[in-house]
Amino acid sequence: MFKPLRYIPKPYTVERLYGKLNFVCFLPAQCKVGDVVSVRVGGDYYYDPAPAECTRDLLFIAGGIGINPILSMMEHHVYLQRLQKGNSPACQLLYSTKSLNDLLFHDQLAALAQHNCNMFVDFHITTEKPVSTHCDTFKYHRITQADLQLCLSRRSSSSSVSTSDNFSCYLCGPQHMVDDITSTLQQLGIHLNNINAEKWW
Repeated sequence: MFKPLRYIPKPYTVERLYGKLNFVCFLPAQCKVGDVVSVRVGGDYYYDPAPAECTRDLLFIAGGIGINPILSMMEHHVYLQRLQKGNSPACQLLYSTKSLNDLLFHDQLAALAQHNCNMFVDFHITTEKPVSTHCDTFKYHRITQADLQLCLSRRSSSSSVSTSDNFSCYLCGPQHMVDDITSTLQQLGIHLNNINAEKWW
C-alpha cells in the first residue's frame, strides 16, 4: 500500500493506552514527545513499481472495506504518472459493496476517474435495487466474468504486448470474492503471478 509521496513533514499524535495492545507498545521505550519516527512499507501487498513497470495496465478490484489499500494504490499510480509525463496506461477499479451506505470514498474515486486519462471506476451494489438517478458507473450485481472481460478489453493504446503479460491486478476483499475473481481472471488469461491479493484472513 502506498500513498503519494509528500515532501512536507506532517505532525501526528501517538497516545499510549496502558493495558491494551496497540502500536505504541512496539515503539522504543526511549521515545519522547517531539521525536521523529520513520515508518516503512512491510508485507508483500503493495504497489511500488519500478520505472519500467509504470506502463503496465492496472486492474484494481475491491470488496467492502478492501477499498482502503486500493485507494492508496490508485492515488500513488496517479502520482507516478504525473512524474512520467507520458502515455498513461489503463487504470480501472471495480468496487463492490452490499449497499449504497457501505460505499466508501465515492466522491474521491469519482474525481480520480474524472480528472485522469484512461482511468475507469465502476461501483457494484449487490443487495439493492437500481436507482434511476445513478449514472452508468453503478452496476447492481456482483462482479461477473463479463465485467472482468470488459476491463481487460480496455487496454492501453500504447501497449504492444498481450493482455496476460501487460495487466497487473490487485484484489482486496472477502475471501470468497478474492478466490472467485482470482480463478476467473486466470480463466481469462491473466497469469497468477500478475494477480496480487491481500489475504488478511
